[in-house]
Amino acid sequence: MQYTIETISGIECIFAPMQDTNSTTITIMCRAGSVYESPELNGISHFLEHMFFKGGKKYPTPKAVAEAVDRFGGEFNASTGNEQVQYYVKCAPNFAAQALEVLADMMMHAQFP
Repeated sequence: MQYTIETISGIECIFAPMQDTNSTTITIMCRAGSVYESPELNGISHFLEHMFFKGGKKYPTPKAVAEAVDRFGGEFNASTGNEQVQYYVKCAPNFAAQALEVLADMMMHAQFP
């Protein structure tokens, strides 16, 4: 698979086009997970994974996040591993901008203190 890496607004972005597919997956990956946690904070990465889905500024509730993704027929989820947490939205390519908007809103304007 051929891919390119571009830095956009200080964030490394990997673009990995795949032939014969009619979907796009926008994924935000963060360095987090058990290898970065002290015994006192064990599990905090997984806890925060769930908290980011509580909403942002434009989509302020879990329901608003889900409805925004449902409007363009997307699916979304997240996972926590030992070294990373990832959040994603999968959708038709023509809705990639909306998918990124939802993810960016919940990550940049999280509704928890």
